[in-house]
Parts: sequence; C-alpha cells; structure tokens
Amino acid sequence: MTKADRFRKHWIVLMGNEIYFYRSQNDQSHIFMHSLASTFIRELTEDKHTKHPNAVGLPGPNLFPIKIVFMPTKSRILYFA
Repeated sequence: MTKADRFRKHWIVLMGNEIYFYRSQNDQSHIFMHSLASTFIRELTEDKHTKHPNAVGLPGPNLFPIKIVFMPTKSRILYFA
C-alpha cells in the first residue's frame, strides 16, 4: 500500500529470516528486502482494504493483511492474495 492509498503489486520470497521483494516472479534481482530478525509479525483483522474488489488485478476480493513491526515507530502492512 502506497502513501497515496493505492496498492503496489510485488512478488515476495521468504529466505531464512529475510523477505525479498521483486517487481515480478521472473525478476532475477530484488528491489528491496527486509530482515525479519528482531521484528514482530502480526496477522491483522479485516480492514477497508481487505475487501477491495480486484485490487491490483488480483483474483477475487479478499486480501489478507500481515503487519511487520520493525521498531515501535516503523511498521509495514503487506496484503496477500
């Protein structure tokens, strides 16, 4: 989810305790990564975005949010199809 409240689609790969973000499944190099060491991961309940119909061309209306908390002031919410 961008600051403009729009979805940005990524391909995500989890390797060990690192999560890598790619623009598409066929990309050879990642655009960024996060280390999950010393983070908290929490499944969120439904919010206004989880029922977004065809968000970013995803099939079906349901998205599943996961919140990764890096430190008390920095977190990221990822929505999975």
